[in-house]
This record gives sequence, C-alpha cells and structure tokens, in this order.
Amino acid sequence: FFFSSRRRHTRCREVSWARRCVQETDSLQCNLEGPDGENQEKYETQFVEERIVKFAKLLAVQYGDAGKKIIVSNLTSNDYVNPLIPGEKMYGVFGFCIINSFVELTEVLQTDILDFLNAIAETVHATVDKYLGSTNKNIGESFLLAWKFPSEDFEITDGRIVAKNDSISTMVDFALFAYIKIIAKISKLIHLKKFTESQNIQKFLPQFCLRMGFGLHIGWGIEGAVGSKFKIDASYLSPNVNIAARLESCTRQYGIPLLFSGQVYNMSSEHVKQYCREMDNILVKGSKMHFKI
Repeated sequence: FFFSSRRRHTRCREVSWARRCVQETDSLQCNLEGPDGENQEKYETQFVEERIVKFAKLLAVQYGDAGKKIIVSNLTSNDYVNPLIPGEKMYGVFGFCIINSFVELTEVLQTDILDFLNAIAETVHATVDKYLGSTNKNIGESFLLAWKFPSEDFEITDGRIVAKNDSISTMVDFALFAYIKIIAKISKLIHLKKFTESQNIQKFLPQFCLRMGFGLHIGWGIEGAVGSKFKIDASYLSPNVNIAARLESCTRQYGIPLLFSGQVYNMSSEHVKQYCREMDNILVKGSKMHFKI
C-alpha cells in the first residue's frame, strides 16, 4: 500500500475492511474442505464460482434490465468503475401501477406492511416478467414497468413509431395482458387475505377490498443511471413515463382499475382492440396535447 497525506484515512479504512473480510472468510473454511478434511482445489473453485454466481444474481436484481449496460460497460473496461455512463434513447411501453389506500394500510399493518407489499410485488414482478416486460422501480406502494421495443422491429417516421412487423403489437398486447392478469391474481391470493381480512384492517377500513390502479403509455425514454458515484438508480426518464403515472392517477377519478392512452390502443392488435372502449379525451399534466384514453 502506498499512502499519501490525502489518502491515508481512506486507505486505512480499506486495510481495516480487508482484515475483517479475511477474518470472516476464516469462518467459512469448513465449506472448502473435501470429504477427507483436506482443502482440495476443486472445492475451492466451486466455492468461488458459487459466490460469483450469487453476486451476478444480486446485480441483476438490483439494477434490472435498465442497468445491464452499466454492468457490462464496467466489466469490459480496464478503467476505474464508472456507474454514470451516458444514457441511451429507447422506445417501448411504460407502465405505472400503485396500491390504493397504502397510507392507511401502513398505519394499520405497521411492521407487517413489508410482508404485505412484497407479496403483491412478487405477483406484479413475476407476471410482468412472464409477459416479456421488466420491473424497473419499486417506489413504495408503486411500480414502474417497461416493455422495450427491439430496435430492428420499428422505425421512427415524423416522430411516430411505425412497426415493421407484428412483434410490436404483440409486445403491446403482452403489456395489457400482464395488467389484466395482475388485477385478477391479487383478488385471489390466499396469503394476502390474511392481511386484508384481518380484524385490524376491517376495524379501521370497514369492507376493505384490495385495489390497484394501472396506467400505460407508449413512447421514448432515456435509459441510464441517475445519481452520483455514491449511489445510482438505473431508470427511465421521459415525459412518456410521467404520462403513464398520470393515467394511473386518473383511474380513481373514473372509478376503473386500468387506463391506457390512445397510442397504446392504436398499436395493439385488432383482436385486443375489440375488447377496448374509449373513455375520454384529456390533457394531463406534463403533456402539451390532448389524447384519447
């Protein structure tokens, strides 16, 4: 170790941290021993491989689909870690969903609110993944979701997304299917009923029924890292993301669980269109133009 007057404190902390890691690793020594009690190379290799796989899985869970470029860029670079790489413009379907009455639920459930929230998150995440989407953010009681369009399946003409084949309409249909499946599933989950039907909730929220709101919109977004060298979030930034959130908030005004923009309707398949109905023509905050919902 080479010390300078400016880095002495930082390096000392790194040495202390390394010493603790070594001490903690000593306690794992038994995991490296073979059947005869001897440290064999194949067991050491297996131990290291398992930890690397776990580390990779944790990275995938933490950063999600939006953070893949950050991970790949840093692993393939010989420079220092740089999480703040330039963002990329992408196109796709953005979804926003939220658990209604969450403030009241938190006050009633207290520490149980995490179990309640994670049970819903498991359903949302698994369903979105099944229908080829990705969960980008868990923001308290809300979730930001995305279905990215492959660049080879569309082109931009006069600022509009023009599909080259049926894969775009299929992706849009999948986003709608995922929402409908989530709405159906959360009303049937047995492990959620122990919360929603508990005496505490029924006392403070009589005749409580778990409900969620869902908004969906299509457009461009900037995919990349938001933050600093101390902490980043891989996310999507765009007025279109905001519109998806605004549409979700409108679900309570219209008394329905799901609203999506006319752009989503226009790019869905003919089969799906026959099951949709036009609700209104609105102007939401963050948008300069009226559009159908």
